[in-house]
Amino acid sequence: MPDTIMAAPVALPMQLRRAPILPATVNPEARSVDVVFTTGAAVRRRRWTGWDTSVPFDEILEVSERAVDLTRLNAGAPALDSHSVWSSHSQVGVVERAWIEGKEGKATIRFPREGSTRPPTACSA
Repeated sequence: MPDTIMAAPVALPMQLRRAPILPATVNPEARSVDVVFTTGAAVRRRRWTGWDTSVPFDEILEVSERAVDLTRLNAGAPALDSHSVWSSHSQVGVVERAWIEGKEGKATIRFPREGSTRPPTACSA
């Protein structure tokens, strides 16, 4: 039975994922660091069934070379802050390289030069 829309966003618990940054992957000269961008962990989503009703479900993505196409990431995809896609102001860097290692999706992210007012692009150094 579908439930109704939640009264306030605070009704959802904060979802966190701690992924330590390995100091060996930090490259100050290149302004880059290696990160884990997915582990395939379950995430609670909502499927809208009408204007004001939704059904919760757990989204679990398969992380494997067979299931994930990294073409767009490896073409210099933007690295975003907090999944925000509504503005170019949420771009904090650019993906230099992405790969699957075991059950994790990893990427090298390059950040803008100090004092830059915009993130790097795939073509800028």
